[in-house]
Amino acid sequence: MDGDLYMWVRVLHILVAALWVGTACVLSMILMPAIRDAGSAGGKVMLSLHRRKLHVFIAAIAVLTVLSGIWLYWELTAGFEWASVSSSSGLLFGIGGLCGLLALIMGASLIGPGFARLASLVEQTDSLPEPQHPGHTQAVAALQRRTMMIARIALGLIVVALLLMASGHYV
Repeated sequence: MDGDLYMWVRVLHILVAALWVGTACVLSMILMPAIRDAGSAGGKVMLSLHRRKLHVFIAAIAVLTVLSGIWLYWELTAGFEWASVSSSSGLLFGIGGLCGLLALIMGASLIGPGFARLASLVEQTDSLPEPQHPGHTQAVAALQRRTMMIARIALGLIVVALLLMASGHYV
């Protein structure tokens, strides 16, 4: 393995992972609850974030994190050699990687589409007749709660991955 390449891929992996953890934390713990609390004004903020392609940014850093992590794990375990994979550090990195992969899958299949659906619902709000607003508002609130709950679960998985990766070289 080329030591310089390994170092640069590891730097990339750590950088994009830090961006992913930080972004997921700010979104799920601060921004999404603030958007929910702001009511219809929060919906406009969410729509603006969607138009600015926040979901694309998060997807890109998540995919880069997972792909660089898979390459690093391949290199570390000599091509997924069982003796390396089943070692203490191999298990920690492997379980951490699975947590990150699961968070990526949740983001791609549930959180991203939920966020897009919320943006679409918010955009429709002004064109709806007044009698339909209460039902529409309830649908938006239910989807917000579901998306926020899934985002917090994904954040938990990312944090577990971070902790396992941080300790992997020391066992």
